[in-house]
Amino acid sequence: MIRRFILLIAILFICSLAVTEEKLKKTELEGSWSWQDTTATTGWTFVFGENNFRVTFLNSPLMMAGEFVIGVDDKTKTIDLMIKECHNPKFINATSLGIYKLEKDILTIALNEPGLPNRPDSFEISNQQIQILIMKKDNE
Repeated sequence: MIRRFILLIAILFICSLAVTEEKLKKTELEGSWSWQDTTATTGWTFVFGENNFRVTFLNSPLMMAGEFVIGVDDKTKTIDLMIKECHNPKFINATSLGIYKLEKDILTIALNEPGLPNRPDSFEISNQQIQILIMKKDNE
């Protein structure tokens, strides 16, 4: 009887760790992240919800929205943006594969052009199809 009780406690503890880890993964990016040039004429804002995102651009009608999934691949944090709405119709229902890093309140994302099958492997621009975005967490 005591063994079963201890086993039950161990299973519940392990399950709670898994739920907590999954919740941390979902909430790590939640919130608003922005970048603007020094003249405040160009910039963008990413808003991440629990599993959705929206990108708007300063002084522009351009936008993108959809769902996202994050994960860890060989210690690299990955992000997949599944685009459901976009100013450019060719990107609707396409996925942009990327990697990201979070350092305090600075988020850096390297994204491939939506629809391309490869994920960037660094935060260096190696070709025209990779975008590097560096954003600061907005005060909420």
